[in-house]
Amino acid sequence: NQEDAYGVVPPFDLGGGRTLLALVADGMGGHAAGEVASGLVVQFFVDGFFNVSAVDDGSRMWSGLETANRQIGRAAEERPELRGMGSTLIAVLLRDDMVRWISVGDSPLYLVRGGAVRRLNQLHLVGGDPEDGAVDPPAKSGVLASAIIGERLFEVDDSPPERLSPGDLLVAASDGLNTLSTRDLLEILDGSPDRSAADHAQALIQAVSSRSLSTQDNTTVVVVRWG
Repeated sequence: NQEDAYGVVPPFDLGGGRTLLALVADGMGGHAAGEVASGLVVQFFVDGFFNVSAVDDGSRMWSGLETANRQIGRAAEERPELRGMGSTLIAVLLRDDMVRWISVGDSPLYLVRGGAVRRLNQLHLVGGDPEDGAVDPPAKSGVLASAIIGERLFEVDDSPPERLSPGDLLVAASDGLNTLSTRDLLEILDGSPDRSAADHAQALIQAVSSRSLSTQDNTTVVVVRWG
């Protein structure tokens, strides 16, 4: 079953200018209604991001996360068939020349720049982040140490914003993308600098699909090409 969900909020809804909000959520495999959880997380994060009196982006991101977590818990209480559902989340906000993110779980955010790939966010897995921010190779799937399930969030990656450079590529994804190695990612993303963001996303999905792994997890990617 497809248990991923994603969303992109365009510049018009964020006040115009060079802004974008992108989200990827991965419903917890083997749990109740993972596809419901991921969709609700994306929907309610956006609601919480906008329905808050705070004007700074950091507070808006936290409002989105807390709203999504609260609503997941409420939905599970109201509908017994949804109890036990949960989701990861990576939410990425670009404004002017800065990128900031907030994430829970093991959905990665990659930065491709100058022939190198770097994972920006920390992954929340039992035993800790296996690569400590590196991508050589991408971190493999493991047991989640933190997820959005309607309870207290013990681990959240809320790192300081980073400055972007023209030509940077950002890839927010579910962990199914980890089928591809660092070399694979570079060949696809850095080998065709004139390719559009949409074409990069499609190329990544096709590369994962071509492996034809019997144990392949759902794979969702949002690619942003900056500048």
